[in-house]
Amino acid sequence: MKMAVFLHNHPIFRSEEFAEAKRSNKQSTHTLANGSNEQLLKYHVQQGHIVRVRNGVYWTVPPGTNADACAIDPVLVAAKLTDDAIIAYHAALEVHGLAYSAWNKFTYLTNHKKAKPLNFRGSLYQPVIQPIALRSEKLTSWGIETRDRLGIDIQVTSLERTMVDVLDRADLSGGWEEIWRSLETISYLKFDLLLEYILLLKNASTVAKLGFFLEQHKDQFGIADSELGKLHKHQPLKTQHMQRSAKEQILIKEWNLYVPKEVVERSWEEF
Repeated sequence: MKMAVFLHNHPIFRSEEFAEAKRSNKQSTHTLANGSNEQLLKYHVQQGHIVRVRNGVYWTVPPGTNADACAIDPVLVAAKLTDDAIIAYHAALEVHGLAYSAWNKFTYLTNHKKAKPLNFRGSLYQPVIQPIALRSEKLTSWGIETRDRLGIDIQVTSLERTMVDVLDRADLSGGWEEIWRSLETISYLKFDLLLEYILLLKNASTVAKLGFFLEQHKDQFGIADSELGKLHKHQPLKTQHMQRSAKEQILIKEWNLYVPKEVVERSWEEF
C-alpha cells in the first residue's frame, strides 16, 4: 500500500495504525515500508500531507489543501486521542444530532488516568475518567455504540446513556439550558435502558434529576407514572441541589431536589 492510499483511507490515524499498515507492507517498494515510522511521519508533516494533532495522532490533509487551513472534524480528533476514547457528554449530543448549540469543548471518556486535556485549533479536548461505579463493576462498555464518521468507526455513548450522563455532569454538557433544549429534541426513549444505567451509577442525586426531567416531559416521551415510581424508589432521602451556586432555587418535594428557578420555569423561553 502506498502512502497516498493509506492517507486516503485514514482521514485521521494513530501512530499504531500507521505502524500496523507499515508492518503488513514491509516487502513492498516505495511504500510505507521505507524508513522508520518517525522519519516517515515527520517527512509527511513537513510536506504538508498530514497535521500533527498531538504526539501519536495525525490528521490527513486532503490533496490540494493547505495544511494550516484544512478543515478538521473535532469529533474525530476526540475519538482518536486515546486508544479507548468514547465520545461523551455534549460531544455525544452533537454526534446524535441533538445539541442545541455548537460548543468548542469536546469530551471523551477513557480509562487512561494520565490522559491530558488538549487545546487544538480553537477547541478544547477534555478526557474524563469513566465513572467509578462502572469501573468497579467492569461495566465501562455499557451503552457504547459504534458510529461511522467519514469512514472511521468511533465509539459514542448511546442515547439513553448520554441523557443520564449530561444530567449527571452539567459542567461537561453546556449548562442546564443547553441540556434541556437538547434533550427536548429527542423523539423516542427506552425507559428500561435509562433505568438500568442510572441504577448502575448508584447516584441518588442523578436519579432525582432524571426523574424531574422525565416528569416535566412525560407526555412528550410517553412516560407512565408507574415508570416514574421505579425512579422514586431510588431518589435521595435528603434534599439535594441540582446546582448549589444558583441564586434562586425551588424545592421539588416529589424528588427531594432543589432546582434552579430558571429550569423549573424554563425562563429562557421568554426570550
